[in-house]
Amino acid sequence: MKITNIYHGLAVLVLRAGLVFILIGAGWLIYKRLPEGASELNPPNADTTLQIVLGQTPENSASSLDIAVELYPVSPAQNRPSN
Repeated sequence: MKITNIYHGLAVLVLRAGLVFILIGAGWLIYKRLPEGASELNPPNADTTLQIVLGQTPENSASSLDIAVELYPVSPAQNRPSN
């Protein structure tokens, strides 16, 4: 009975350590794939370009695409949920 409990406890300990190791490794892999600096991607004076691509289904290919699209400026700071 005691030997079984020892093996069970050891197996649980190894699995816990393995889970922690895997979580840290996954976080590190994600961290390595991040861009080097946010300033390189979004300079403060940069404009954002939005491209909208509309595709037609085969049954609607004869009709023209005359769709009005209205765009408004959005501030990311205003989109944060309030606490």
